[in-house]
Amino acid sequence: MGEINIITWQILRYIMKLIEKLKSKFSSNSNDKNVVKKLNKHQRSALDEFDKDIPLVLDLDECLLKTDFLYESLFSYIKSNPFRLFNAMNWYFSGGKIRLKQELEQIVEYDVDLYPQNEEIVELAKLEVKKGRKVHLATASNITFAKKIAKRFSFISNIHATDKKTNLKAINKANELQEKYPNGFIYAGDSKADLVVWEKAKGIIIVGANKSTIAKIKQDRTPNIIIDKQY
Repeated sequence: MGEINIITWQILRYIMKLIEKLKSKFSSNSNDKNVVKKLNKHQRSALDEFDKDIPLVLDLDECLLKTDFLYESLFSYIKSNPFRLFNAMNWYFSGGKIRLKQELEQIVEYDVDLYPQNEEIVELAKLEVKKGRKVHLATASNITFAKKIAKRFSFISNIHATDKKTNLKAINKANELQEKYPNGFIYAGDSKADLVVWEKAKGIIIVGANKSTIAKIKQDRTPNIIIDKQY
């Protein structure tokens, strides 16, 4: 019973976080949404200290994209019928985040071209590709969604994403990237869950992380690039 209550609370946290995100979007100045941020001179050259064979790996939600696919798809699924939340909870109970993501990806209609992109990260990725560096995607989103996103961004070479066995987040993501790129990698992420990934990365790019997360990183490392959250 206790375990069920914990899982129920986790589902409710997803909903509450999504509501807060939507409130933030609607309360922000509409003119700000049209502002395109550009990298400054330091940011454009910040990765030059790393050999070109060290790839740049990008997180997807709240990093390459300005949104979170799980929250967006969950909201789209329940907004017309709140009772669908019980279906979502059942998927979570029976298969955790992996099944929840798989079910939502199959049911919810979406257009990957409509998801807003982080212009600074896109600019950085394109710049590094021109310099000869590979750019890869590593996301906890479902592999099917990740593949569709990769088609939108031609600079992405490899894809690492959640599959039927592994939720590619935190330590799972860190281990996979370390195994795949034994010579090192540069990682761009946005949250506390990325701390363990940054620990194993040669280069650190922080995108819109909160102050406590940034402070934890700075205790041991100096981030190469910090991009503020402007949305």
